[in-house]
Amino acid sequence: MRTAARLVLVVAVFALGACSASESSSPDLTGPYPSVTAVIRADADGGRLDLLGVGVSAVDLRTAATQMASDLFGAENVGDATPTTADTGAIPDTLLSTSVQVPIPTEGTQLAIDGTTVDEALRVLKPRSSALWACSDRRTIQVATQAPGAVSSDVASGVCQVVGSSIAKDGVDWTATLAIGPVTEASLLPVLMGSTIVLLLIAGLTALVWIRRARRRSDVRPSDPAPVH
Repeated sequence: MRTAARLVLVVAVFALGACSASESSSPDLTGPYPSVTAVIRADADGGRLDLLGVGVSAVDLRTAATQMASDLFGAENVGDATPTTADTGAIPDTLLSTSVQVPIPTEGTQLAIDGTTVDEALRVLKPRSSALWACSDRRTIQVATQAPGAVSSDVASGVCQVVGSSIAKDGVDWTATLAIGPVTEASLLPVLMGSTIVLLLIAGLTALVWIRRARRRSDVRPSDPAPVH
Protein backbone atom coordinates (compact mmCIF):
# COMPACT_ATOMS: atom_id res chain seq x y z
CA MET A 1 0.00 0.00 0.00
CA ARG A 2 2.71 2.43 1.01
CA THR A 3 4.79 1.47 -2.01
CA ALA A 4 1.90 2.27 -4.36
CA ALA A 5 1.29 5.59 -2.63
CA ARG A 6 4.92 6.50 -3.02
CA LEU A 7 4.72 5.56 -6.70
CA VAL A 8 1.79 7.94 -7.24
CA LEU A 9 3.68 10.70 -5.44
CA VAL A 10 6.76 10.17 -7.60
CA VAL A 11 4.63 10.30 -10.75
CA ALA A 12 2.99 13.55 -9.63
CA VAL A 13 6.33 15.18 -8.82
CA PHE A 14 7.78 14.06 -12.14
CA ALA A 15 4.75 15.44 -13.97
CA LEU A 16 5.01 18.82 -12.29
CA GLY A 17 8.72 18.94 -13.05
CA ALA A 18 8.13 18.13 -16.69
CA CYS A 19 5.52 20.86 -16.98
CA SER A 20 7.75 23.48 -15.38
CA ALA A 21 10.66 22.48 -17.59
CA SER A 22 8.53 23.01 -20.70
CA GLU A 23 7.80 26.63 -19.82
CA SER A 24 9.70 29.49 -21.35
CA SER A 25 12.87 30.58 -19.70
CA SER A 26 12.79 34.07 -18.26
CA PRO A 27 15.59 36.66 -18.16
CA ASP A 28 16.69 37.95 -14.75
CA LEU A 29 18.06 41.31 -13.69
CA THR A 30 21.65 41.43 -12.54
CA GLY A 31 23.58 44.21 -10.84
CA PRO A 32 25.06 46.64 -10.41
CA TYR A 33 21.94 48.63 -9.60
CA PRO A 34 20.02 50.59 -10.79
CA SER A 35 19.50 47.84 -13.36
CA VAL A 36 17.18 47.60 -16.38
CA THR A 37 16.33 44.66 -18.63
CA ALA A 38 14.36 44.97 -21.87
CA VAL A 39 12.69 41.89 -23.36
CA ILE A 40 11.35 41.62 -26.91
CA ARG A 41 8.64 38.95 -26.86
CA ALA A 42 7.51 37.58 -30.23
CA ASP A 43 4.40 35.41 -30.38
CA ALA A 44 1.55 34.44 -32.69
CA ASP A 45 -0.36 37.66 -31.98
CA GLY A 46 2.56 39.98 -32.78
CA GLY A 47 4.82 41.07 -29.98
CA ARG A 48 5.53 43.36 -27.09
CA LEU A 49 8.46 45.03 -25.42
CA ASP A 50 8.73 44.46 -21.67
CA LEU A 51 10.89 46.74 -19.55
CA LEU A 52 11.89 45.70 -16.04
CA GLY A 53 13.84 47.86 -13.63
CA VAL A 54 15.22 47.89 -10.09
CA GLY A 55 16.10 51.15 -8.39
CA VAL A 56 14.34 53.28 -11.03
CA SER A 57 11.33 55.61 -11.21
CA ALA A 58 8.00 54.13 -12.34
CA VAL A 59 7.21 57.17 -14.47
CA ASP A 60 10.63 57.14 -16.08
CA LEU A 61 10.34 53.40 -16.75
CA ARG A 62 7.20 53.94 -18.83
CA THR A 63 8.85 56.83 -20.68
CA ALA A 64 11.89 54.69 -21.47
CA ALA A 65 9.75 51.75 -22.62
CA THR A 66 7.83 53.91 -25.09
CA GLN A 67 11.06 55.47 -26.34
CA MET A 68 12.80 52.13 -26.89
CA ALA A 69 9.77 50.64 -28.65
CA SER A 70 9.63 53.69 -30.94
CA ASP A 71 13.35 53.47 -31.72
CA LEU A 72 13.23 49.75 -32.54
CA PHE A 73 9.85 49.45 -34.26
CA GLY A 74 8.94 52.98 -35.35
CA ALA A 75 7.03 55.62 -33.40
CA GLU A 76 3.95 55.31 -35.63
CA ASN A 77 3.64 51.57 -34.87
CA VAL A 78 3.62 51.49 -31.07
CA GLY A 79 1.14 52.50 -28.40
CA ASP A 80 1.51 53.76 -24.87
CA ALA A 81 3.21 51.79 -22.16
CA THR A 82 0.98 49.91 -19.74
CA PRO A 83 0.69 51.12 -16.14
CA THR A 84 3.73 50.11 -14.14
CA THR A 85 3.39 47.08 -11.87
CA ALA A 86 5.53 46.53 -8.77
CA ASP A 87 6.86 43.34 -7.19
CA THR A 88 7.58 44.47 -3.63
CA GLY A 89 9.00 41.06 -2.69
CA ALA A 90 11.84 41.28 -5.18
CA ILE A 91 15.46 41.25 -4.06
CA PRO A 92 17.36 43.52 -3.51
CA ASP A 93 14.64 46.11 -4.14
CA THR A 94 11.19 46.53 -5.64
CA LEU A 95 11.01 45.27 -9.23
CA LEU A 96 9.03 47.53 -11.57
CA SER A 97 7.75 46.44 -14.97
CA THR A 98 5.80 47.85 -17.91
CA SER A 99 4.99 46.74 -21.47
CA VAL A 100 4.44 48.25 -24.90
CA GLN A 101 2.70 46.40 -27.74
CA VAL A 102 4.88 46.32 -30.86
CA PRO A 103 4.18 45.12 -34.42
CA ILE A 104 5.88 41.89 -35.47
CA PRO A 105 4.55 40.59 -38.82
CA THR A 106 3.17 37.06 -39.04
CA GLU A 107 5.75 36.25 -41.70
CA GLY A 108 8.60 37.41 -39.44
CA THR A 109 11.02 40.32 -39.47
CA GLN A 110 14.64 41.31 -38.89
CA LEU A 111 15.91 44.01 -36.53
CA ALA A 112 19.33 45.68 -36.52
CA ILE A 113 20.06 46.78 -32.94
CA ASP A 114 23.03 48.52 -31.37
CA GLY A 115 23.98 49.30 -27.81
CA THR A 116 24.05 53.04 -28.40
CA THR A 117 20.36 53.09 -29.37
CA VAL A 118 19.40 51.01 -26.33
CA ASP A 119 21.49 53.12 -23.95
CA GLU A 120 20.02 56.35 -25.34
CA ALA A 121 16.46 55.08 -24.85
CA LEU A 122 17.26 54.13 -21.25
CA ARG A 123 19.21 57.29 -20.44
CA VAL A 124 16.37 58.81 -18.39
CA LEU A 125 16.66 55.85 -15.99
CA LYS A 126 20.42 56.28 -15.48
CA PRO A 127 21.05 52.54 -15.13
CA ARG A 128 24.42 51.19 -14.05
CA SER A 129 23.68 47.96 -15.94
CA SER A 130 21.29 47.04 -18.73
CA ALA A 131 20.49 44.11 -20.98
CA LEU A 132 18.30 43.29 -23.97
CA TRP A 133 16.75 39.84 -24.42
CA ALA A 134 14.57 38.22 -27.09
CA CYS A 135 11.97 35.55 -26.28
CA SER A 136 9.80 33.56 -28.66
CA ASP A 137 6.52 31.67 -28.57
CA ARG A 138 5.43 29.75 -31.69
CA ARG A 139 8.32 31.41 -33.54
CA THR A 140 12.02 30.83 -33.87
CA ILE A 141 14.56 33.58 -33.36
CA GLN A 142 18.13 33.92 -34.57
CA VAL A 143 20.58 36.19 -32.81
CA ALA A 144 23.80 37.27 -34.53
CA THR A 145 25.60 39.54 -32.12
CA GLN A 146 28.87 41.17 -31.18
CA ALA A 147 28.14 41.96 -27.56
CA PRO A 148 29.63 41.23 -24.13
CA GLY A 149 27.85 38.30 -22.54
CA ALA A 150 25.91 37.36 -25.67
CA VAL A 151 26.30 34.35 -27.95
CA SER A 152 25.15 34.18 -31.56
CA SER A 153 22.70 31.30 -31.90
CA ASP A 154 19.47 29.90 -33.28
CA VAL A 155 16.78 29.73 -30.60
CA ALA A 156 13.78 27.42 -30.69
CA SER A 157 10.27 28.53 -29.83
CA GLY A 158 9.61 28.99 -26.12
CA VAL A 159 13.16 30.05 -25.26
CA CYS A 160 14.88 33.34 -24.41
CA GLN A 161 18.28 34.56 -25.63
CA VAL A 162 20.37 37.55 -24.59
CA VAL A 163 20.95 40.01 -27.42
CA GLY A 164 23.29 42.48 -25.71
CA SER A 165 24.27 43.92 -22.35
CA SER A 166 26.04 47.01 -21.05
CA ILE A 167 27.70 48.32 -17.92
CA ALA A 168 27.72 52.09 -17.41
CA LYS A 169 30.90 53.83 -18.51
CA ASP A 170 32.60 50.63 -19.69
CA GLY A 171 33.19 52.15 -23.11
CA VAL A 172 31.98 48.99 -24.88
CA ASP A 173 29.42 49.18 -27.69
CA TRP A 174 27.65 46.22 -29.22
CA THR A 175 25.66 45.45 -32.34
CA ALA A 176 23.25 42.64 -33.09
CA THR A 177 20.88 41.37 -35.73
CA LEU A 178 17.70 39.76 -34.44
CA ALA A 179 15.84 37.61 -36.98
CA ILE A 180 12.32 36.63 -35.89
CA GLY A 181 10.79 33.76 -37.83
CA PRO A 182 7.20 33.31 -39.04
CA VAL A 183 4.43 32.02 -36.81
CA THR A 184 4.39 28.22 -36.61
CA GLU A 185 1.63 25.79 -35.71
CA ALA A 186 0.95 25.34 -32.02
CA SER A 187 2.87 22.44 -30.52
CA LEU A 188 0.91 19.37 -29.44
CA LEU A 189 3.55 18.50 -26.83
CA PRO A 190 1.81 20.25 -23.88
CA VAL A 191 -1.46 18.47 -24.74
CA LEU A 192 0.26 15.09 -25.02
CA MET A 193 2.14 15.66 -21.78
CA GLY A 194 -1.04 16.66 -19.98
CA SER A 195 -2.91 13.58 -21.24
CA THR A 196 -0.04 11.30 -20.23
CA ILE A 197 0.07 12.82 -16.76
CA VAL A 198 -3.67 12.34 -16.26
CA LEU A 199 -3.49 8.70 -17.43
CA LEU A 200 -0.55 7.98 -15.10
CA LEU A 201 -2.36 9.49 -12.13
CA ILE A 202 -5.53 7.52 -12.93
CA ALA A 203 -3.51 4.31 -13.20
CA GLY A 204 -1.82 5.02 -9.87
CA LEU A 205 -5.10 5.74 -8.09
CA THR A 206 -6.68 2.62 -9.61
CA ALA A 207 -3.77 0.55 -8.30
CA LEU A 208 -4.24 2.03 -4.83
CA VAL A 209 -7.96 1.17 -4.79
CA TRP A 210 -7.32 -2.37 -6.05
CA ILE A 211 -4.64 -3.01 -3.42
CA ARG A 212 -6.86 -1.66 -0.63
CA ARG A 213 -9.78 -3.86 -1.66
CA ALA A 214 -7.55 -6.92 -1.92
CA ARG A 215 -6.27 -6.37 1.61
CA ARG A 216 -9.76 -5.92 2.99
CA ARG A 217 -10.84 -9.21 1.44
CA SER A 218 -7.89 -11.03 2.93
CA ASP A 219 -8.66 -9.55 6.37
CA VAL A 220 -12.32 -10.73 6.41
CA ARG A 221 -11.70 -14.17 4.88
CA PRO A 222 -12.48 -16.87 7.53
CA SER A 223 -9.59 -19.06 8.56
CA ASP A 224 -9.71 -22.80 7.88
CA PRO A 225 -11.00 -24.88 10.84
CA ALA A 226 -8.49 -26.97 12.68
CA PRO A 227 -8.56 -30.69 11.71
CA VAL A 228 -10.47 -33.04 14.07
CA HIS A 229 -8.57 -36.21 15.20
